[in-house]
Amino acid sequence: MDYHEKIASLFLNGGQNKPVLILNAKTIPLDYSLKLSLTLFMIELKKTYQIRTAIFDGDNNQVASTVTPVFSSTDLDVSKLEIFESKFFSSSFSLTTPNVHFTSIGAYRLEVSLLTEGASLDTVNTYFSISQAGKLED
Repeated sequence: MDYHEKIASLFLNGGQNKPVLILNAKTIPLDYSLKLSLTLFMIELKKTYQIRTAIFDGDNNQVASTVTPVFSSTDLDVSKLEIFESKFFSSSFSLTTPNVHFTSIGAYRLEVSLLTEGASLDTVNTYFSISQAGKLED
């Protein structure tokens, strides 16, 4: 089996023990930064990476997109796992998106991609919702 770099886990708002992130907005539009907790697996030492985040609304329109500056495993707290004679490296860290200007309530999709030299190595999706405090949705 061919293994390569992966996003092993992705949690919204610092990995709080909530199955789904629901933001209750007092007013719409809402400016909000998403806090992400990521774990990367099978990263290579000294190879450069970037993380791209993109947010899409319920109609699959892109609301926001950002790319981190280039980083390498030397910039991260890396754990090493040895299986037989192979060495695997992983790292867990937090990342905060810039403020996103949300203009409507509803469901959103967050797409997070691990990049190297502009090429995507792995992409994961997670979902969250924005509701207006005090109002019930149909």
